[in-house]
Amino acid sequence: MPRPSHRSGTARSGWRLGAGIALWGGLLACGFGALVSYEMRPGSRADAPLRWPRESKLQAGPHRYSLVMFAHPKCPCSRASLANLESLLVAAPGEISMTICFYDPAGETSEWAETRLVRTARAIPGLKVVLDRDGQLAVEFGAKTSGQVLVFDRDGRQVFDGGLTSARGHEGEDQGGRHLLALARGETRSPLSTPVYGCALREKSALAAQP
Repeated sequence: MPRPSHRSGTARSGWRLGAGIALWGGLLACGFGALVSYEMRPGSRADAPLRWPRESKLQAGPHRYSLVMFAHPKCPCSRASLANLESLLVAAPGEISMTICFYDPAGETSEWAETRLVRTARAIPGLKVVLDRDGQLAVEFGAKTSGQVLVFDRDGRQVFDGGLTSARGHEGEDQGGRHLLALARGETRSPLSTPVYGCALREKSALAAQP
């Protein structure tokens, strides 16, 4: 019986190695594609009121515009939203009254919502922090996704509905931030709506818990 040649064994080994590399590359590409798809997938849009809810316990601020952001205290995506909000505060001081409302579900202890994200928000000068018990304010304003921002003018008219990031967890300049800065500078008065990237707002657990 003829013995298999060394050359044929080498060819088979090379084929297996090539197939393994191709499979690994395909899995890596699929994983990267899924990650990109997740980052670019917006959350549920708000059923936002066109005017500031008159009977809300949340009061509009004293400045020309009043901004409200709704956030889940354990949403990792919302760190970028908060960072961009802080940048907007620095860029437009005294023009926009800013409030952030953190979801605080009923039945949980007072420590549940005391996360790093909430502590970071409290340390930002000029930003009002509210714990939204059982998401009642979120319901009034129709917010469904962490990072949702609504802005109203002095007449209570909604002029912005959307988010301040271009993807989940992405800090830096985006369409929403540019529009709000233009509003603060008096360069536009046109309303705008943008996508919101973040976790579901009224859930006890976010996609990744934040200590």
